[in-house]
Amino acid sequence: MTEERTDRDQLSIQLIHNHLPKLDEHGIIQYDQESNIVRYQSDEQIETVLDALPTEVVQTSPDS
Repeated sequence: MTEERTDRDQLSIQLIHNHLPKLDEHGIIQYDQESNIVRYQSDEQIETVLDALPTEVVQTSPDS
């Protein structure tokens, strides 16, 4: 297994077991663990923060 794949797997595990449940607990998203469905709950304060973030984001392909 490549190091890149291992890093992606670790991030996925952290997301599923840590970050998504916490965001759900705080009412930012709705996360259904059984179906792995995430629904964003619009919030004015969060929208303000997101709007302030830079719009340029470097995207990399998982296959690169």
